[in-house]
Amino acid sequence: MMQPTVSIIIPVYNTESNYLRHCIESVTGQSYTNLEILVIDDKSTRREVCSIVEECARTDRRIKFIRNRENHGVCFVRKQGIDLASGAYICCIDSDDWIENTAVEQLVHKAVESGADIVLGDYRSVYNTLTFTHPNTCKEDDRLDFFKSLLTGQCCRALWGRLYKSTVFDRVDYPVFEGKNKDNDVLLSFLLAHAKLRVACLNTPIYNYIQRTTSITHTLSEETAAHSLLITRKVCELLENQPEYALWKEEVIAWKMYTWLTLLIQGIRFNETNKPFRKEIRTYWQDKNIRAQLTTIQKATLALNSSKIGRIVYLIYQQTAKKYLVRTNIYRKLVK
Repeated sequence: MMQPTVSIIIPVYNTESNYLRHCIESVTGQSYTNLEILVIDDKSTRREVCSIVEECARTDRRIKFIRNRENHGVCFVRKQGIDLASGAYICCIDSDDWIENTAVEQLVHKAVESGADIVLGDYRSVYNTLTFTHPNTCKEDDRLDFFKSLLTGQCCRALWGRLYKSTVFDRVDYPVFEGKNKDNDVLLSFLLAHAKLRVACLNTPIYNYIQRTTSITHTLSEETAAHSLLITRKVCELLENQPEYALWKEEVIAWKMYTWLTLLIQGIRFNETNKPFRKEIRTYWQDKNIRAQLTTIQKATLALNSSKIGRIVYLIYQQTAKKYLVRTNIYRKLVK
């Protein structure tokens, strides 16, 4: 039986040399060989980026190197890759992460075996000295459960670490946000779930998510904070006037609380733009039933940030303890 072609999309922008090389080599060294590897540089300013990709492409003809003349942002680049892909399946990888040697083989086997439109692989968060494994959990026989699992965090909201039938992206209105710090992972994941596609879980960690303080997920500005709240609002709009989602009020609240906790951890500045959302979170915080579902650390984070003095104390604590937090299990609990 002939192996279906899998198109691997790797967006690149100023990625550090050691991360980029490891990422590409983890793809070229896959046990599954029928690959189309699309490496798309979004006008990097670091010369070594192109040198590394060109060097890899000379030794592996499966690599197609595309260089953009202008910087558009990761949303545009992923869409560019999807449009260029010729494979029956598509897999996205961030250029500073890497995948296990049998990752694609396992994903394809599960896709063919189950007939799924999307296969979710588990992943590991890799810090300097610590590694945490994150499973994806959803009911494969319930096409609504993927959406619910995204809300509650039982499934990862990132686009990487999955295998997609190439046709699934025709089922959604692909969101593109201009700017290097404006990702579309979360919204696109929810849009795909909203399309009620067939989803299967691999239940094996195949993706390694490298935690760096300079990455988009660890870098917060007023612009990126506003973008996160925009995504949250758009996800909630998907739920409006949908009878099948009517029973998910607690899950929606959990999703909003998760968003706000993540922004607090990243040091969001309180302003008029996020004031309505802050008021909404404060209302949830006053509900004993909702508070009972939070971890001790989550409760402490929300409690401290509910007053001006507490907010100042929290910011000082975060600035002094941030390096420690991102290297321990505490950080994982905070953002879960």
